[in-house]
Amino acid sequence: MLCNFLSNSTSRSDQLGMPTGVWDQMAREIDAIVHNGAYVHWMHSYQHLRASNVNGTQEVLRLSCLYRLKPMHYISTTNVFDTLHHSALKVVYEHDDASHTDGLSGGYTQTKWVAEQLVNRARARGIPTHIYRPGYVTGDANTGTHRAAVLFFGDTALIDPTFTFYRCL
Repeated sequence: MLCNFLSNSTSRSDQLGMPTGVWDQMAREIDAIVHNGAYVHWMHSYQHLRASNVNGTQEVLRLSCLYRLKPMHYISTTNVFDTLHHSALKVVYEHDDASHTDGLSGGYTQTKWVAEQLVNRARARGIPTHIYRPGYVTGDANTGTHRAAVLFFGDTALIDPTFTFYRCL
């Protein structure tokens, strides 16, 4: 249900574009939030993506503490580690500090980094949060289907045309 509001409200971040009655009902009834909503575009600037990716995260955090605390699980990206600092390390772990910004480029990555900082501040203030950084999130936003045999290795995608689409559950 939440995804439907988000997909229709890219320019509105207040209450994620939801009518007040729906917003209040969500705040009272949900037990946890998984925030995987983002406007993903590798060519757009930070300014263009900020309303959806940063302000949207602020609203999800607001929802997570309205009426009662609800854990918020934030889906970010491994790209927040695409910095000069992290490129010098042999291993980077998902739980590593992403406070370095040296060399961080691209509006999408920058908005995800800023949103992570908001999530970290919320955690410091007592909101139960966790950040996940998958390499790729795939699937059609409406149906959940994706190409089963697309495997990524660096910048190369291996596609097996004999496989069919299936729905993620």
